Amino acid sequence: MAADIATIKKAMEDGKLLSVDSSLDEEEDPDYGKQFDLHLHPDGTLRKVPPDWTFPMNQLQQMYQYWHCGNQLQKICPMKYFHSSDVSFLGDSTRIRLNEVKQLMEIIDNVTSNDSVISNTQ
Repeated sequence: MAADIATIKKAMEDGKLLSVDSSLDEEEDPDYGKQFDLHLHPDGTLRKVPPDWTFPMNQLQQMYQYWHCGNQLQKICPMKYFHSSDVSFLGDSTRIRLNEVKQLMEIIDNVTSNDSVISNTQ
């Protein structure tokens, strides 16, 4: 995992991934949410993902990008803004997986923002 984190940090430094600190979010940009849709589900609930959405099974780097940037082609907001109710239609295992991804991304964000930890793991 240390190698993956170092790769993510390097990609951020090279401008291939957005830095968490430098990307605008809904608190800084009042128009931020307008680029994403809420999707109506058959049960009448609006969710941040469409009814045919499945939890992505990406490599760590792609998941990190999805976590912070979402899927602009499908107008799905960054996963960091998902609530368990947005994925509840997929079952309990998906809500658990979302929580696990959240915990992992928080660890990566903390580690990548601390240069001394990265340099010690290389």
